[in-house]
Parts: sequence; structure tokens; C-alpha cells
Amino acid sequence: MTAQHAPRTTQPPIGSPNSRHKSKPWYASLPSTTAAAVVIFVVTPLLLLGIGAPMVVPAYRVLAFRSFLVLTLCLLPATMWYLFIVTRRASLLHDFVTSLNRLGLLQRQEYEADHGPARQRRVFAYLQKFEASYGPLSRSVRKSILDGKFNPDAPEERSTRVSDRLSDVISASTSVPIILATALTGLGWLITLPPYGGNQPLEIVDQPLTYAFLGAYFFSLQMLFRRYVRRDLRGSAYVAVAMRIILAVIGTGVAVVAVELLNPGVSERSLLIVGFTIGVFPKVAWQIIQTAFRQVTGLVVQGLRTESPLSALDGLTVWHEARLEEEDIENVPNMATTDIVELFLNTRIPPNRLIDWVDQAILYSHLSPGGDEKDRNIRKFEEHRRGQLRSLGVRTATSFVELPVWDPATRRVLKSKGLDPDPLAFLQEAVKSNANFALVRRWRCLSGSSPSPLNGSHPAALGNGHRRPTVTTEAGPPDRPESLTPHHRVAGGKH
Repeated sequence: MTAQHAPRTTQPPIGSPNSRHKSKPWYASLPSTTAAAVVIFVVTPLLLLGIGAPMVVPAYRVLAFRSFLVLTLCLLPATMWYLFIVTRRASLLHDFVTSLNRLGLLQRQEYEADHGPARQRRVFAYLQKFEASYGPLSRSVRKSILDGKFNPDAPEERSTRVSDRLSDVISASTSVPIILATALTGLGWLITLPPYGGNQPLEIVDQPLTYAFLGAYFFSLQMLFRRYVRRDLRGSAYVAVAMRIILAVIGTGVAVVAVELLNPGVSERSLLIVGFTIGVFPKVAWQIIQTAFRQVTGLVVQGLRTESPLSALDGLTVWHEARLEEEDIENVPNMATTDIVELFLNTRIPPNRLIDWVDQAILYSHLSPGGDEKDRNIRKFEEHRRGQLRSLGVRTATSFVELPVWDPATRRVLKSKGLDPDPLAFLQEAVKSNANFALVRRWRCLSGSSPSPLNGSHPAALGNGHRRPTVTTEAGPPDRPESLTPHHRVAGGKH
């Protein structure tokens, strides 16, 4: 008996256009304008009607309102991440490649023999970092970048530069932190604004711990929105949210005991303000505990504040400090020696702003006091020297290196400010030894050479393209050490 075989039907390949078209749901084929209209004028009114119906009954009015409010507040952070994934990551690769090219990292480096395997391995490492954060790239895009032929305006690369599948981006590194932050947020709101209890819709439980949660949510929501706008919303942001909530609750519980010890007559309302402040700035809890510990034991414990805070740099706000702490940058020396490519990829802070901060940090780290930084006399002297340089417009390492310290007119100005030009010449050479200095100069489109009084070299340009006059050499002035390079005189006359 022979078996009857049904006629075989050929199935389209899994990756073919026909299979992808058949697997799409009905709403995926709608035009974007039609889909937006359906969501705004159909789905949203039905949702509001379903939520508002129970509010008609007085007995369920507070319950329905609080339930809707708590649900919205809990899902708002996760909704920001979803909108970011859908709408914001399309142009990240182009920005990243542009920044690498401007830093000169896509070209062959001096230590590489040719444009072959060594350069490709280095560039491929940068692409792996990008894929770890924003999803895999297509082979054609990866190959075009490795070969130095990447063109973001090409149709095939513009449409495939980043994988379109959301499953390629949703992974444990992003979904687990979001779920954890959402769960902690939901638990906090259920305790702060429980659906049952109270006659007013917005009646909050008055406890220091609940106000600490409100402060942590207050700070976290602003932080997430800023990172969403800056295209920097990743799993690490939600880890920071979860950590802030946990630290705020723990810190407030201990700080309340410390405040009652320092001030036994403190009112309950004052403790609510303490809890909210600790939720926004968790370090305040340690300052309170540190003060109480010193009063009880007479001992002094080390504080959490660094000797060279990031707030010393121009343009840094509390939001930037919180973001940079996630990248293990807690002070000025950390900023001076950071990995610039990692900052470009991970923080999404405008590149020009990051370069300026690194440029400032390089100079500040060399002007910082050496040895025991607690010596107030040394600190005052360094702050005075830094202030005098800033009065001359020198606020970054690149502008400091371009300062012609051996020019007679410049030496007179420096001496009038109380600055000795000779030590500044050696300081210029020390600044150049920083690993990030060459990258910063390249980014600012400055020449590779710089005025070096120790080897007699002078660049063709100063600052942002200003030309230096032709120079000749002759014997130096009496106030200059003869062991150093000869004095330079402008051709055609002295200054």
C-alpha cells in the first residue's frame, strides 16, 4: 500500500519580503498619519471613557482617580524608553561616525604600519561598542565603515544602518533595569498614594520615607526627560533611578534619627522636608549622619565630596554631574583622563561641550596643588594663578599651550599679573603629555605642533587659525635662563 503524499507547497524564505509582509499585523500597514489619527481620535477617547466611567459613581470616584494616576506615573518612565527606541536611534550611528572622524580615529594612527588589519580591528572595536548600546548593524554598513567608504546619504545605508527589529534592541541589559525601576516606582506610589484610604484624591501619606520617594521621583523624572531629549536614554538611566529610590529611602530612615538626635524638638513637618531633600540629593543624608556621628563620638569621618569637583568646570550643572558619575567621572582628574570615545557613545552630550570640558580639565589637573591638597596656602596660590590666566582668556589646555610665554610683550603682561613666565613654559610641556591632549587639538582643528620654548619650535598658527609672524633667532634677554632656547625676535623689528 503506497502512501498518498500531499503536494508540496513552496514556502517563501524567512527573510524574504513576502514573508515579512505576511507576518505584519493589520495596523502596521496603515500610513503614519492614519495610525496617528486612530490613536488620537479613537483609542484615546475610548481609554478615557473606560477610566472616567467609574468616577460617575461617588463611592468609586477617589479609587478610580488614584488608580489612573498611579498607573500613569508608574508607566511614564518606561513609556519614555519605548518612544526613544522607536523614534530616536535612527541618527545615532551617523553622529557617532562623524565624531570619530573628526577626532581622527578613523584614519591610520602613527603606531599602525598601514591601513590594513590593525586599523580595521580598532575601528571594529568602536562599532562593537555602538552595537552593544543600540543594536546590531547590517553587514554592508559595517563593511563600508571599516573600508572608509561610509555614506549616510546612500539609500541602502540610510535604511539599514540600524536594525529595524525591536527584539534586537530589547535585551536583558535594557529590559531588566526598566522592569526593576518600574516595580520600585509602582511600589513607592502605592505606599505614597494608596488607592484606598483618604477622602481627597491627592491626599499623600505624610511620612519622611514617602517624601523621600517623592524627591527621588521628582529628580528621576527630570533626569529621564533630559536624557530622552538628548538621545541618551539607556538601561543605565533606569539603574540610576532604582538606585536613587533605594538610597533615598535608606538614607532618610537613618538621617531622621540623626536629625532628632541633633535637634530633639524638631517638628514632624520639618522631617518631611528633610526626606524630600534627601530624595533629590542623597549625599545630604551622609552630611547629616556625619555631623551626628561627630557630636556623639567626637570623631571625624571622611566626607563624600572630592577635592577637585566637576563643578569647577564651566558649563557643568547638577544634571551633568549626575550623568558623568554613571561613567565613573567624579572629579576633574577623572575628566582629564577619560575615554573621549566612550563619552561620545554613552552620554550623548554635545561633542563640542565634552571636548571643552576635557580641555579645561587637562589644564586644571596640572594647575591643581601637588602633594597635600589640604594645605590652604598652596590651594590659594593655585587658585590665584588659575584666576590670573582666566583674566587673560586662558581657560583651556589648548589655549594655554598656544600662549607665547617667550614673547617680550607677553612676558610683561604675565609679570604684571604676578605670574612667572619661566615655570609656565615647563608647565606647557607637561600639559602636552596628557593622552587626550592630541585628540582635543585635532578636534579644535589646531596644528599638531605648538610653541615649545624647550626646543625652539614655533607653529605656523595660533588659536583658531591665527597666523604667527615669521621669526628669527638671536641672543636671549638677560632675564631668561641661557640654558633654555634662544630668544625669538619677529622679523623686521622687535616687539
